[in-house]
Amino acid sequence: MKGFVVQKSRVLDSMKRVEIEGVLQGKMLLKPILRRQYNVRAPLSLWHMDGYHKLIRIERLWRDVWDGCIGLFYKLFCMMEDTGILLPQNDDHLKALHYIYLPRIQQHIGYIPQRIHQETLENCKQQDTNAALDIRVTD
Repeated sequence: MKGFVVQKSRVLDSMKRVEIEGVLQGKMLLKPILRRQYNVRAPLSLWHMDGYHKLIRIERLWRDVWDGCIGLFYKLFCMMEDTGILLPQNDDHLKALHYIYLPRIQQHIGYIPQRIHQETLENCKQQDTNAALDIRVTD
């Protein structure tokens, strides 16, 4: 036998320390997600999505859009409103806002596909590392 054998309780404890939200979501599911195992020649050479993956990808996409773009400008515009710099009922303020920030918003949105691709590659590298170390979970 090669690789590492890790007790399930130790893995769960580590998951709780690192990502409590995911652990809680997993406990709320009524049935466990059955995972398929694929053997492919290279990373990204096979893509598969089932019902769960679609929901996860959509939620992940919205989180990436919020973190990478919308959240920044939302907070900025709210701060501008709160301090009286921006009056949303004033057409001139809205025109100036569009003129100044629309190109910046579009630029930030343009970075999102690059970030998603980079995260996908990093996830593949991590999976390859786990496979190389042959990490298994036991009860």
